[in-house]
Amino acid sequence: MAKYPAVADTYDLLTCEAVALQVARAMVARAALSICLHDVNDHPWNMGFLRDADGWRAAPVFDVVPCPDERDGTPLEGTTSERSLEQLLDLDWGLPRSEVLDLTTRVAQVARGAWERARKDFGLDPQDARMCQRIIESTCDFDTLLDGREARYAS
Repeated sequence: MAKYPAVADTYDLLTCEAVALQVARAMVARAALSICLHDVNDHPWNMGFLRDADGWRAAPVFDVVPCPDERDGTPLEGTTSERSLEQLLDLDWGLPRSEVLDLTTRVAQVARGAWERARKDFGLDPQDARMCQRIIESTCDFDTLLDGREARYAS
């Protein structure tokens, strides 16, 4: 089974270094979003490549399937499909750790309020929105990034 860093490495083969760094950033953000929303449909077939006149680039995020009761999805590393924001921060993405921390924190901050926005902006049933928010808050390790304490490692 493909893993997020492996997908980013594939882009390295298709692109120049500057684009590969953009793709690494996109993969970090996508992995963080999938973890935060419990997206269980984040397999490699939903991580596309687009080619235009300037070459290859990461496709926008698509086919996100939040499953609040499920924590597993595309592995970040190893053979386990269990993943966490903490684990994401420990991987070598070819980016400075401070950048990985910043990207992950920004995505987590936005994702944390996604259910309330889905209720207001898209008409998600309020009871479903509260249930999803409660499950996500209780199972996602947001405190890794958002508790106001110093990050586990220095940026």
